[in-house]
Amino acid sequence: SVQFAGARTVVHVDAVGRHATLDPFRRQVGAASEGSVSDSGFDVAAKGADEGISGGRYLFNNWYKSTFPNRTQSVNYHVAQHGNGRSAVKYTQDAMDFFAQNRSMGVPVTLRDGTAGIKIATKQPLPGGGVQKVGGYWTSDGRLVTYWD
Repeated sequence: SVQFAGARTVVHVDAVGRHATLDPFRRQVGAASEGSVSDSGFDVAAKGADEGISGGRYLFNNWYKSTFPNRTQSVNYHVAQHGNGRSAVKYTQDAMDFFAQNRSMGVPVTLRDGTAGIKIATKQPLPGGGVQKVGGYWTSDGRLVTYWD
């Protein structure tokens, strides 16, 4: 058994090329491959958006840690609060799609950690009346802080 360690990810590879990735998201077992160890601490089994990159790299590239000790903890918290059963990758894709479509509506803000950010807040009409608040916060360079829908 060979062991590789990233910043917060440990991968054990056995003689037949299977690995168990231990990370804050979950335990994952699958075929080992080059680049399967992520320095981000994110689960690397899920596929990212259109870029075809690993889910872990997609999350790492699109999230900002804000007041959390690291991006992994920020993702875990926000997906639990607002994910509504979606995977971390799907939640992030939805948030980034919303950001891309509505960035022009963004208002400059200062995030809790003092970083320049953007807030987007909308009200979407619901069938049968009423509205649903949809929005979030991103850094000024487009990394996700939080999203609700």
